[in-house]
Amino acid sequence: MSTITIHTTDEVSTRLSRLAKMMNKPRAQVIEVALKQYISEQSDRIGGIEQAQLTLEKGSGKDFEMVVEELRNKIRHKQ
Repeated sequence: MSTITIHTTDEVSTRLSRLAKMMNKPRAQVIEVALKQYISEQSDRIGGIEQAQLTLEKGSGKDFEMVVEELRNKIRHKQ
């Protein structure tokens, strides 16, 4: 297990304490769950961006206006 020290505002610290108390869990456990979720979301987002960049570099991306028009058509068909 690794130890990490963070500095945060009093407001964040208070909210974290309240949440941990409501969940009947230690603050450290609430922080770890939150960090895991944040890391997963950011990794997915960055992975998607990297994939989009590779697609564009290969020249197989779509023009922005084409994507907008496709979305407008989908919205029209659902209404």
